[in-house]
Amino acid sequence: MDKSLVLAAQRVVKKGLDSVAYNPTNRKLQSTVGVGSVLRKRILFSARDRLAIDKYFSQRLGTELRAVDLKNRDRLETASHVVEEKWASGTVFETLISIASTSPIKTAFGELITPPGCILSIPFEQMEFDSINSVVIVENGATITNWFKVEQALPDKYKGALIVYRGHGENQRHLKEIIQRVAASANVCLYYDFDPAGLDMSIRLLNGRRADLAIPDCSVEELRKLNKPSAYNEQYEVLTSLLKSDNQTILSLARLFEKERLAVMQEKILVNDVPLKLASIN
Repeated sequence: MDKSLVLAAQRVVKKGLDSVAYNPTNRKLQSTVGVGSVLRKRILFSARDRLAIDKYFSQRLGTELRAVDLKNRDRLETASHVVEEKWASGTVFETLISIASTSPIKTAFGELITPPGCILSIPFEQMEFDSINSVVIVENGATITNWFKVEQALPDKYKGALIVYRGHGENQRHLKEIIQRVAASANVCLYYDFDPAGLDMSIRLLNGRRADLAIPDCSVEELRKLNKPSAYNEQYEVLTSLLKSDNQTILSLARLFEKERLAVMQEKILVNDVPLKLASIN
């Protein structure tokens, strides 16, 4: 059964809609159940029609239409409610976080090791946050797959830190929880693209927490060689906002971006073996 059709049916039933737009999905809903009438560019449903829609879909789903959570992101969780596990809105790996470290990683499964070139994907709930002394969050997939090079480029303060990939969807939302749940004394570092967008995302993620930014430790001339002007040109609005910051570290970086029109991607920094230094945000 088409997920969009179930969503349309659920919307009509839960909201008690008397009419809906005359579009392909709603036309299919009308013809599938055999109820409703068309008036101009609307499909009209009576209370009896809505009951028929509710009954039709509840029988075929094996559960009440109103109770189906089609926003669930996990396939197993979705499969426990309806027959179509692929209706889960997230990807299979979206509920896992990708991590790596040269130090043993403490989890609910015990201590785990990630050799260079390997990444551990683990459910967020199985992490032992109390044991984390330092964590580095990286923005790009290419960076986490080369995490060993990232650690080599980092200052001593973050050698052996837990390296976490920002990810997408559900695992991306876990990042704020990680930052909130590690001890206040833990060192937190963000390694994002060296550009206005990367700085802005870092600030939003930290939400006021004291942390370090990992930035290229090289000359302005070298940064110009690594620059991606087209990316900078797309970030004017973000840069304008950063230039209004009252935080001196943020303001200093924003002014550098503006003066040199900089947007340096993590991949460029990594492939050119540029060492990293820390810029602290208090």
